[in-house]
Amino acid sequence: MISIVNQLFVKVLPEEKVKEITEKYPKPANMNVNMPLVNKEIWSVLKTNTKTTDLKSQKIQNKVVKTSYSLAELIAFLMELKKRVRYYPDGMSKAIRMAMDSMTMLAQANRELNKKRKDTLRPDLSYPTKLLSNPPNGDVENSVFLFGEELGKKVKELIEGS
Repeated sequence: MISIVNQLFVKVLPEEKVKEITEKYPKPANMNVNMPLVNKEIWSVLKTNTKTTDLKSQKIQNKVVKTSYSLAELIAFLMELKKRVRYYPDGMSKAIRMAMDSMTMLAQANRELNKKRKDTLRPDLSYPTKLLSNPPNGDVENSVFLFGEELGKKVKELIEGS
């Protein structure tokens, strides 16, 4: 098993195979995890090379997000299995903890990808937008947009307030 995992980390998987795997696990209806898009207000002012770099990052991040869908399905399956299986309950609990730890690490990788993408875009942004793109506590709002909802409104309020 470990040799298969080692090979997965070094061999290039054809895009058709990646697509086949990700299509097996659609986004769960109750899961609010997306690969955030760049806000329109920001995308329109980015340099071409910055856009190209972000598109490459989006491709990676999309795989991370889609992996969370299959992992969420695995966790739900294990939790349901634990209810039904009378033998080896400690093993089932351990499997669920391991899967949750994997989800936690995947979520942190996704968060870091969001930050890396913002850091890459930030040099092309105006000063007020730069301020809004860096929350002081490092947390990010859950949004379909990389810089959150209603960015234009927030920039306008920041400018008018100063």
